[in-house]
Amino acid sequence: MSALLTWTPAGLYCSAGDFHIDPSRPVHQAVLTHAHGDHACAGSDRYFCTPRTQRLAARRLGRWAVVRALPFGAPHSFGPVTLSLHPAGHIYGSAQVRLEHQGEVWVVTGDFKRQPDPTCLPFEVVKCDTLVTECTFADPRFVWPATETVIREVLAWLETNRAEGALSVLLCYATGKAQRLLAELAPFITDPILADEQIVYRSRLLAADGIPQARTVTRQELSDPRKLRSGLALLPPGRPAKQGLTAWSQVRVAHLSGWSKQADGGREGFALSDHADWPALLQTIADSGATRLRLMHGESARLEQHLAGSGLDVRRIQL
Repeated sequence: MSALLTWTPAGLYCSAGDFHIDPSRPVHQAVLTHAHGDHACAGSDRYFCTPRTQRLAARRLGRWAVVRALPFGAPHSFGPVTLSLHPAGHIYGSAQVRLEHQGEVWVVTGDFKRQPDPTCLPFEVVKCDTLVTECTFADPRFVWPATETVIREVLAWLETNRAEGALSVLLCYATGKAQRLLAELAPFITDPILADEQIVYRSRLLAADGIPQARTVTRQELSDPRKLRSGLALLPPGRPAKQGLTAWSQVRVAHLSGWSKQADGGREGFALSDHADWPALLQTIADSGATRLRLMHGESARLEQHLAGSGLDVRRIQL
């Protein structure tokens, strides 16, 4: 039996349907699981994704991109291959990709999580013969605390810093993670939160779609820094944490990431991840009913070792 998906320099490729999934370079037809930059590469001839991913990725793909929006669960034919998208629970609009061809079903999870998230639909279990799964946090040391616990810790840290006259800066991804945090903070913080322009743009996009978001302002919109009563700023992790924040004499920085569980060097962090932890990965494999597993990204060797002797056909994909 030939593989429905093969691993090429451009990424996962389905030759029977002539399309790639999350290609890393421009291709003829690209199926996108979500809007993060390492999955949504500009320049392809044609894109297929959910309507929410289309909105979120619009700036990244460019104004001339040809995009076909596929609602969750709606079948679409690529020649003899039937494709459908299903909620992945990773970020706003994220999807798993289900492929059916000659009686075989493959599912590509893309990035996913199984914790509740007010910005996206919950992960949907999709039965399949072959499961292609991410392994970003495939190690037993990664077990996420409840989101409510993390938000309580963030609020307590913020209150302590505010009482001491310090500005709190949380470093989080501008697409997805920031909007999830703003949705979780909305019931608790009514004053505007200072944020990077990309975070503000995406937050307002979600708010326009009915997703609750705490209010945000850019540095340009904030006429007087002393009026930032929330005492909180959100910045992407790649930007210098204190850039543009010279109006505050004290700035305290923390990361919002699953990697915070192994932070070192005294770095403060809160373990809020948009990926599946170890128990969720194992549960998803069992729930899928798959007899063949293909492991991508992250700690795939650790998961392959754990599954040795399980009777499953397990192989790692090196993209």
